[in-house]
Amino acid sequence: MTTKTKTTKKTSVKTIWESLFNFQCENLDVPKTGKGVDRDGNEYEHHVLEDVIHAIRPLLTKHRIAYTQQIDGENLITTLIAIDADPEHNKLSSKVELGTPSSTQEFGSRVTIVRRYALLALLGLSGEDDTDNGEKPKVQNVPKKTIEVATPRNEKDPSVPDANWSDGHRKAFNAINACKNHEAIQLLAQRIEESTKLDDSEKKSLRLFIKEKAF
Repeated sequence: MTTKTKTTKKTSVKTIWESLFNFQCENLDVPKTGKGVDRDGNEYEHHVLEDVIHAIRPLLTKHRIAYTQQIDGENLITTLIAIDADPEHNKLSSKVELGTPSSTQEFGSRVTIVRRYALLALLGLSGEDDTDNGEKPKVQNVPKKTIEVATPRNEKDPSVPDANWSDGHRKAFNAINACKNHEAIQLLAQRIEESTKLDDSEKKSLRLFIKEKAF
C-alpha cells in the first residue's frame, strides 16, 4: 500500500515586496467598528485592533506572510516576513515611537493604538480617518519620498494619490512606493503589466510613477 504525502505548493515570490503586492491586490475591507470623540468634541469612527487582525489573517496566510510586533524600549517594532522569499529580501520592518505614558493603563492603550496603526501602515491599508483623540504615533525614519507624495503638486502627477483611483490602482501605487531597490520595483512592474485588474490608463500612470521612482 502506497501512502501519498500531501505537499503544500509554495509561491514563486523572491522578495517581501512581491508578497506584499499580491496581498494588496486582494479586495480587503477592514470595518471601522470603534467610536470615539476627538479633542474638539467631534465624533469619529476608527479601526479596532481585533478587527484588523481578524480581517488580515486569512490573506496573510494565503500569501504566506507572517508578522511580529515587539516592544523595544520606547518603540514598537513591526516586522513582515515573506515565508517563501529569499532570506536576504524577505523582511520589511517599521519602528513607531510609543512615547512615555504616565500610567500603566495609558501605556497599554497607547500600545494597542500603535500596534493597529503600524499594521495598517506597513500593509498599505487605509487608516487615515483614525484620530484617536488627536494623537498620531510618531514614525521614525520616514522615507523622504513618502513625505513628498503626501503633498499634492498637480492633478495629473502620477506620484500623487487621487481619490478617483480604483482599488487596484491604489494598491499597486502603494506597493511601488514601498519598494526600496531596483530588483523589487522591476518585479512589480512586470506584475502590473500582466495584471487584468488594471486598465491601460492605470498601467500608463503606474509606468510613469515607476520611471520617476526608478533607482
